[in-house]
Amino acid sequence: MKFDYKDIGEGALRPHIRIKIRNPKNAEEVSCYALVDSGADMSLFDPILAAAIGIDFEQGVQRPVQGVVAGAPGYFFEHTVEVIIGGHIIPMSVGFMPGMASNGNGLLGQSGFFEAFNFVKFDKRRHVVELGSFKIE
Repeated sequence: MKFDYKDIGEGALRPHIRIKIRNPKNAEEVSCYALVDSGADMSLFDPILAAAIGIDFEQGVQRPVQGVVAGAPGYFFEHTVEVIIGGHIIPMSVGFMPGMASNGNGLLGQSGFFEAFNFVKFDKRRHVVELGSFKIE
């Protein structure tokens, strides 16, 4: 699957792709853009998306998060959701993190997302991100 980079109001083309996040307990889902981020250990989303699919994000397991910016440590609340992309349903643990950009976007990281595909390829020159075939386990 190939996806063109998008400018979602940041003034630059980046590997944002359209996904759906679904609550496996009630089948409520929401569409959003998420940045395919090879530097992110796991996938993180704004808590507003958790509320949209009927998840009380603070009821998840609280975990610390670290980044490239020094300062007070952050945290997220881990939940299991289904991420739907290109017709594939990927059950995965994600974090809902207070203080994320409130534009409804998230990050798709290594754990769960990158592992679901045989490869993830960035072609910055052509502004395309390609997801290799879906791994069947």
